[in-house]
Amino acid sequence: MVMNTSSTGCSQLAIEQSPASLKYDLSGPSTSPWSNHNCSKFRTRFGVDLSPLWMVSFPCSGNTWARYLLEGATGVFTGSLYADRELYNHGFLGELEDIKSGRTVIQKTHGHAIYQQRAHTHLEERNRLTDPNIPTVLIIRNPLRAILSFRKFQKAAQDKHLAQVETSALTGKDFRTFVAASIKSWEEVAIDRLLWSKQLLVLHFEDLRKDPIGHVMDMLSFLGV
Repeated sequence: MVMNTSSTGCSQLAIEQSPASLKYDLSGPSTSPWSNHNCSKFRTRFGVDLSPLWMVSFPCSGNTWARYLLEGATGVFTGSLYADRELYNHGFLGELEDIKSGRTVIQKTHGHAIYQQRAHTHLEERNRLTDPNIPTVLIIRNPLRAILSFRKFQKAAQDKHLAQVETSALTGKDFRTFVAASIKSWEEVAIDRLLWSKQLLVLHFEDLRKDPIGHVMDMLSFLGV
């Protein structure tokens, strides 16, 4: 595989024609990740017969951006457990796809911890919910920045993925309660994968920002494409 990067800033993965290469659904919908007319010929489509792969992170840790990079590099949509209509409307067409369809190259999840009133304490249950046999990319972001971003996401009325909120949302008893619960969830999301995922690639968001191409190549190698 070869990553071609043009002077216009767009990049595309050229997949060798071999049995191990990705297969594309050429009859289905497609989008172009880049608006530049020199890059519009590069399309992202649904795949065919793809194996399940998790992209796990605490919310607001760069999961969506990493998905965008992978879609541009592979030409295949990524999936999600959450059916986020806002992301779908912005071109993430795999967002509404069944995660078991085999049509997305990786599937986003934030794990089970953030949707519980309290973190799970029973280790056998946590092991089961981790799906340890499914290859996993774990994205870890500085917990301070991740938790603050998650708070903004929760409090925003619209455009949640880019929104800013009033300072009052980041103070008071309710905020302190939120932070305490989020710290436990952040820790559990990371530790459970570190303990039990049998095939795991750990990616730090801060490193991805510094060297996106290098770390995308690491993800592609891990995904076997």
